Amino acid sequence: RGADDAREVAVMGMACQLPPDMQSPEEFWQALVEQRDCVSTIEAVRPWLVEQHLRDHDDVADLPMRAGITQRMDEFDAAFFGIAPFEAQSMDPQQRRLIEVVWHALEDAGLRPSSLRGSSVGVYVGAHLVDYNDVSSHVPGSADTYAGHLDSGLHPAMLANRISRLYDFHGPSMVVNTACSGSSVALHLAVRALRAREVDTAVVAGVNYIGSAKELMCNNLAGMQSKGGQCRTFDAAADGYVRSEGVTALVLRRLSDTNGSRVRAVILGTSSNHDGRTGSLRAPDPRAQAALVRRALADAGVTPDEVGMVECHGTGTPPGAPIGRLASLWAQGRARPADLGQDGGGPPGVSSWPGGSDESGDVPGA
Repeated sequence: RGADDAREVAVMGMACQLPPDMQSPEEFWQALVEQRDCVSTIEAVRPWLVEQHLRDHDDVADLPMRAGITQRMDEFDAAFFGIAPFEAQSMDPQQRRLIEVVWHALEDAGLRPSSLRGSSVGVYVGAHLVDYNDVSSHVPGSADTYAGHLDSGLHPAMLANRISRLYDFHGPSMVVNTACSGSSVALHLAVRALRAREVDTAVVAGVNYIGSAKELMCNNLAGMQSKGGQCRTFDAAADGYVRSEGVTALVLRRLSDTNGSRVRAVILGTSSNHDGRTGSLRAPDPRAQAALVRRALADAGVTPDEVGMVECHGTGTPPGAPIGRLASLWAQGRARPADLGQDGGGPPGVSSWPGGSDESGDVPGA
């Protein structure tokens, strides 16, 4: 198949900080190879979350006891980045960690941040929550102490804007919040911007920080989180996902503009959609998901028989995981319509199927 360097996008650099204390993609890969359990007991790593919960509730019955928590989320070298300690203290940890991980991703790409000043570098950050709002609200006098910095320190838009300002990037700067799929949609937008020559370099990142017991409790009450703290995707014992935190970042350029630099991977195509009006807000639609896969294959110029691996959004929720897998197989011509519930029954073991009224299940992805 002939390469189209103008459409294909190169992943030039990548960096991450992931639970419990992984500081590089290589460490993350080794954890996958060794099948390590990276989930921790909340009370042991972040006990104040339990205390926060008990301020408003009598017990911890509704609070999951395990999560993917990074050990150094509170650390930040403010002086290195020219940020005053006073201002750094008012910043959401997500902002602080993004700044550091983006620096490492640029290093991995062999790019000096100073060489990109004033250039068309786009920043696309996938993020969902700002738990630090709940943390800061419980600090006595915080509103008065940090009055001049709290707005910029806590506002979600600053997750991207802070990076663009600090590194003097002049391309688009945006936060993409589509719940579970924010980082994937951010990547899709960055690829489109590179192809359209709106930007010459793109930084794509995803971030999450667990700083609130409230969200842990709400997800648990909605029946989305695993009772035992294990995400058993494609397993009959699947009972939900495990909330986790961390930061990842990629540096992208058009393949034609890499000029012989190291390329970690090549993105051939992307696609984005929504499931539309399903039976309930959280119920996925296999037809929409299959259409998404087909469009991504077409955008990449790839046929289903060329696909060697499919990575799924493995929530481990009873309806979400089977539907995602079957939709992918359907798009590749390896599943029958009846397998996807077109006969009204849905796949085996799926109790909440599009068309029903049960609100339990998965959040539709894009």
